[in-house]
Amino acid sequence: MMALSHKYILKFLGTAMSSVTGTVSIITEMCEGDLKGLLLSKMGKMVEQDISTMVEQIVNATDYMHRQEMMHRDLKPANILFNCQEKAPSWEDIDLSMITLKVADFALARQCPANEDMTLSENVGTPAYWAPEISHGHYNAKVDIYSIGVITFELFMKGIKGKRITREDHRDGNWARLQDLPHQLRRFLEVTLVENPRERSTAATLLIHPFLIKSFPLEKYTQGEELLKGVLEVTCLFQAKSSDKLDMAIDQVAVTK
Repeated sequence: MMALSHKYILKFLGTAMSSVTGTVSIITEMCEGDLKGLLLSKMGKMVEQDISTMVEQIVNATDYMHRQEMMHRDLKPANILFNCQEKAPSWEDIDLSMITLKVADFALARQCPANEDMTLSENVGTPAYWAPEISHGHYNAKVDIYSIGVITFELFMKGIKGKRITREDHRDGNWARLQDLPHQLRRFLEVTLVENPRERSTAATLLIHPFLIKSFPLEKYTQGEELLKGVLEVTCLFQAKSSDKLDMAIDQVAVTK
């Protein structure tokens, strides 16, 4: 955690040792609460834009971690903290467009080479958010992507539908049987809740997924805006289920623009 520095990752400030017990405490930036508690306060009160904005922040932090060859291994709402730019009398009154999420709790985080053939074997994390391959004892950073899919599905079910979910709801493609999933959300879950990790998306690819791009500040960019739009168009065409397909999309757009 000390080596990580990112807007959407909890900032490490130092350590302190108790002169009485000798206990060492970790000092971090202060946050108002966690996504788990916020979600309970907002059950049935969210809209799709709230979810895409929050998930974009989580994916952004995960992409940074993976580029640092670090895997979290325990992404879940309880390990994602938040701050709000405007104070509200209660969590129910918080304007979700004003919050900043902070990925926290790196107790289970490990260095993981970018090479997908390099795997770990420890069965760690929270089973409800586990990728299937963790129970098989061979996995890599793609487990974080599956966890993001579970979190996204949970945000939809609790935040919009006001319903709780179980582990079985997102296993074996059970989530896909829901008839009222928004189109782009369904496409996002199709590339995150994939049983085979080799077919699962990368964090970098997810950042330009149409479900998240609506929360991306495109108006800040002038140069390359058409290129970015073209990448999105071709990515949709290829469904961007692997980094190879994303590279193909970028190459094709670069030639045609």
